[in-house]
Amino acid sequence: MVVDKNQRKRGNEERPRFDIPSDMMMKMDYLRVLMLCDCGIVELPKTIELLEHLRCLNLSHNPIGALPDEVCKLLALQILKLRKCNNLEELPKCLTSLVNLHQLDIDIGNLKKKSLQLGKLTALQFLEEFFVQDMDGHRIEELGNMRFLEGSLKISNLEKVCSFVDASKAKLKEKPYLNALKFNWSEVVAKADMVLDGLQPHRNLQELSISKYGGSSFPGCFNQTKPRLSRLCLDDLPNCEDLPWLGQLTLLKSLHIINMPKLRELAIAFSGNVDGGFRRLESLLFSQLPMFAKWDRIFDHDLPCLTDLTFKHCPKLKELPKGKFALKRLEISKCDILKQRCIKGGEDWPIVRNIEKVVIDERDIK
Repeated sequence: MVVDKNQRKRGNEERPRFDIPSDMMMKMDYLRVLMLCDCGIVELPKTIELLEHLRCLNLSHNPIGALPDEVCKLLALQILKLRKCNNLEELPKCLTSLVNLHQLDIDIGNLKKKSLQLGKLTALQFLEEFFVQDMDGHRIEELGNMRFLEGSLKISNLEKVCSFVDASKAKLKEKPYLNALKFNWSEVVAKADMVLDGLQPHRNLQELSISKYGGSSFPGCFNQTKPRLSRLCLDDLPNCEDLPWLGQLTLLKSLHIINMPKLRELAIAFSGNVDGGFRRLESLLFSQLPMFAKWDRIFDHDLPCLTDLTFKHCPKLKELPKGKFALKRLEISKCDILKQRCIKGGEDWPIVRNIEKVVIDERDIK
């Protein structure tokens, strides 16, 4: 059953409250799917428990304040969506009785009360975000019980994790169906490198994003444990002075390096210390690197597939990297030294003139 929001909202009119009649549930006891998105629902009737065959309940974008405990009696429920329910303060503790729940789609970080012990929802396959808290039911080890997680997962508030041992309790190594991970610290803390080391994922991981990591370097095994990684984004790393041997990630296609104020140069080791590093990399972005001035020598067979190269807000970068890659697109923005070298007549113009599309400070040059 799908309720059309357009039947209650016209133009810019404010959405009216929509009350579900209690007896409505009595007439739909064999219902499998109930879609009530953006309908102005403030509360669910307790008779929701009568829908014992319900598999999917979508209440997203509603001003609902609380879920009745009767929802916990929907033992066949597999999908519960509560995205953008901004008035929702907490989830019923008894929600852990939903042993068949595979997908919980909710902005958990917006809940004022976090009484639900997520780790007891052991059948979960899809969980968009896990907020680490120093309280029962929300510590990092709760993830260890969720053996069937797949798709994408963001782990936030990692500053609440204090050691390698604690981080390893998430058991990410034992989750082969997670293909994308986002690690997020809300503040810079000591021992972040140990925590990152403990969050080693399964070798099947394809996408990884790391934000506000406070370490000065990366764990030694960082690249060795991610052989199938195809996309990597490192963003807001205030203390990091160098990068791991990323060139050894042979399947990497996209790499973003953003907001690393202490990064001064890319050494030869960046490409893996072997001729033929980054053999499948297609897109490379450097942005907000105020001290980045030099990219050391590139081997002849490095970056053979690189087609898109972007530099933004790198004011000290002195020249383009010298390599035998065949760029199709080059973008330069807020890089004054590099800009002068890349315009017609500049020292790097012999490289630039052979590139199909060149954008400098948001203007097409060729």
